[in-house]
Amino acid sequence: MRHGVRMTNTTTEFREWLLKFVAAELDPATTEIRVTRFSEFILDRCPELNEDPHLSQMVHALARSHWTRFLADVPSAPHETVLIQPAAELAEELARRRIPLKTLYTLYRVAMEATWGFVTEIVDALPDNVERSEFLIFFWSRASEWLNQSVGPSAEVYETERARLQQGSKARRLSLVLDVLGGKALASAQVSAGLDGYPISGIHTALILHTDLDESIATLEAAAQQLGTQIGSRNPLVVSPSDRELWCWYATKSEPDDRGFARCDAWLREQHISAAAGSPGRDVEGFTRSHLEATATRAHVLRTKPRAGMTTYEDVEVLVLLGKDHTAAEAFTRRTLGALAENSEASRRLRHTALAFISLGSADAAAAAMSVHKNTVRYRLARVDELVNAPLTTKPTELALALRYFEAFLSDPLHNSDGDD
Repeated sequence: MRHGVRMTNTTTEFREWLLKFVAAELDPATTEIRVTRFSEFILDRCPELNEDPHLSQMVHALARSHWTRFLADVPSAPHETVLIQPAAELAEELARRRIPLKTLYTLYRVAMEATWGFVTEIVDALPDNVERSEFLIFFWSRASEWLNQSVGPSAEVYETERARLQQGSKARRLSLVLDVLGGKALASAQVSAGLDGYPISGIHTALILHTDLDESIATLEAAAQQLGTQIGSRNPLVVSPSDRELWCWYATKSEPDDRGFARCDAWLREQHISAAAGSPGRDVEGFTRSHLEATATRAHVLRTKPRAGMTTYEDVEVLVLLGKDHTAAEAFTRRTLGALAENSEASRRLRHTALAFISLGSADAAAAAMSVHKNTVRYRLARVDELVNAPLTTKPTELALALRYFEAFLSDPLHNSDGDD
């Protein structure tokens, strides 16, 4: 099937407006706003995708690719729709993770709803010299055919990948891991045998490794091994749910010192690899819980300040818990910080100083850690007492939580920097 109405069948006024519209929508800033709206609309209605940070990223990339390719084709003559690469990659990923095919169909149905909502917004904003019916017929016919022509090929890619995954030891190992994570009751001996002898009855620390850089994909396996040696585990269980991501578990006889992970932080950054670790847990329950914590850590890093390097669940546990109800957490934060909840350089310095004081216990220690004069710290702390709704020393725990939440979710990146003075 070819896209519906030809550009040559439209009026001169409409063609002129449409070319200006496409140029405006292809502006990078406008495109990003539009793509974010589309992807958030889809993810809100597809919980299986929204709960997984990697799949959420793929949906965002798919929305961007679909939108920009569609816009670029609008001024041209109708032609056959070709399945774009991000659509094929997402279909393969869903098959690898054993997410039902109906989720893929739901994604495109919801994308159609989002597109219709966008079309109706544009209709209301059309200039007087452009016929609304002309816009609806032209734009909606092309957009709906574009999406409809992507569904079938995407489903074929999904089915092909699912058939391929039925073969090979890596696929069987991933399938067994998914069974365990899904709560399927299996004997420990059966699980260990299926996982090439991995001791499921031990203490487990889960890790998720991810990279967005093509050149670093081959380094993921080496990173998994290197991180294991830092906590005394030399034979990790490693499965690959996607080309850019590894799920790892490290078995130890006793509680590991996960500070060993931190020693790899600089190297991970150099390799453009992001690592998210759960806390240790025993037996199947610990195996599953640690992975869920690693997933929550990975999602938190993506939502706040995506970067390469090492992040443990312990580093962000409080923020992850607060993030389960952002409305209540933001109200608590702004109520606690009072006038300190402001996106300015001066407020940022005061928040930084207050958190250092609470964490280290004294103005002198905070001054040393921040490399500023102790009198400067004392002056800033006095200003904090004036601005917050309760003196800094009255409720230090609540204030520390509010400070951390603000920096993670509410601060303006333009006012953030790595250093202080």
